[in-house]
Amino acid sequence: MPARVLIKDEPKCLIWSERLEDGTPAVLKMYRRRGAAGFLRESLFGFRAAREYAALSRLERLGIPCSRPLFWKRGYDRAHGFHETLATREIEGAVALNAAWTAPETAKLEIDGEALFEAVARMHKGGAFHGALSPKNILVIPAGSLPAAFHLVDTARSKLFAASIFGRRIAAYDLLQLVVKLERFLGQGACKPYLHRYGLDAASIERLYAEAANYGTLRRRDKLIQARLTANIQWAAWSARRLG
Repeated sequence: MPARVLIKDEPKCLIWSERLEDGTPAVLKMYRRRGAAGFLRESLFGFRAAREYAALSRLERLGIPCSRPLFWKRGYDRAHGFHETLATREIEGAVALNAAWTAPETAKLEIDGEALFEAVARMHKGGAFHGALSPKNILVIPAGSLPAAFHLVDTARSKLFAASIFGRRIAAYDLLQLVVKLERFLGQGACKPYLHRYGLDAASIERLYAEAANYGTLRRRDKLIQARLTANIQWAAWSARRLG
């Protein structure tokens, strides 16, 4: 059995890296100790690992740098109970952006903000909502004096739509999260040029910044919106499988 390197060990989530049998370097994320009722519900409406796999597959098809999905599976054993696991190709040499910005050796790390926000625009135009778009879910590969290459990861809260969500409320929530959390490191107003590159006009950028000032309140409200959207998507997916 190839050696495993533990990344995270929490009661409900276990993450580790290892080389698969064919030699592929992979990161595996296991959602474990799931309740039987929740596991049954997800068997009807779709497993979290399956949704993550689908979201990453969509990003990959859209040409957006991300953690490449390899496979997902579900199962049961005594050690972990009911569980589901997502495997992605390991991005060797990559670190989370927030960790890079707080580490002494990479504190001055630069990213290509225009490329990042252009990728987010492609994601939204491609009908994908990330749901947890923040520096901790952006992996970067330091490259000396050059802007760091980035990859989007952790699509556990993502939602996929058949049409573009560009300009919709749910896309604005992705942008709010990204702007508020990036500017903790970059400084107030630093993302305005990037939002222009994303495709917002000056008035829309100012409206987004006005909302960013009330981000905590908006976050609670929009979580309710997301919950309703999730329920609708799950019902549609179940109905499609039943009719198909």
